[in-house]
Amino acid sequence: MKVRCTLAALLLSAVATAQALAHGFWIEPRYGRLEATFGHGPAVEAYPSENLVGAWGYDIDGRAIKIDIQRTDTHALLVPRTAPAVVVASLDAKFFRPENTSAKNIKNAIIVLREGARFDQIRDIRLLLVPEVDPLKVGAGNPLPIRAYIDGKPAAGVRLMSDYRGVGTVALSAGEESPTTDAEGRTRIVVRNPGLNVIAGFIAEEDASGNRGFLHTTLAFLGQPYEHD
Repeated sequence: MKVRCTLAALLLSAVATAQALAHGFWIEPRYGRLEATFGHGPAVEAYPSENLVGAWGYDIDGRAIKIDIQRTDTHALLVPRTAPAVVVASLDAKFFRPENTSAKNIKNAIIVLREGARFDQIRDIRLLLVPEVDPLKVGAGNPLPIRAYIDGKPAAGVRLMSDYRGVGTVALSAGEESPTTDAEGRTRIVVRNPGLNVIAGFIAEEDASGNRGFLHTTLAFLGQPYEHD
């Protein structure tokens, strides 16, 4: 009986994890704009733009920049007042699973736009993925050290996915590992693409009432500088 209960718990955990990863949220440069994107890997989907609950920008020195939100019928656009080094956004994705009213489903996104971007000033989201070297200088095929924080403290057990936008699942290539942060919140992940990379981090948690939810954050950046002919 104990074995059956353990197996059942593992299966429920696996199902919950799959549901948490079924759709994600990231920021993507398109047509000279920043688009707050919801989807599963390369499949981008419409969402109620009023569910974008906030967007924050910071310049190269970590000073706050105003981000205007343009809401369309299918998604939201992020319009910085001045050139940002990093932009952060948060989406309430309860619309995706309205039948599960007890589970929190906040998905967060970060995009790095300029070399030398700082992260120490960001307090807008609970799960923060901080590259420990400049991600714009690492290059495709090379490891990027990342440290995860929850509520400002180093977080162990945060699982990362290296290509959420391109693959959108936890499926891995032969010999590839899905890294998880250690006791100090640190791990390393290989930069996959010379173009846009979207690394996802997630971890399950329970609140005081026993309601289970997931923290989910993506970190986007270009694998190498874009040069227009």
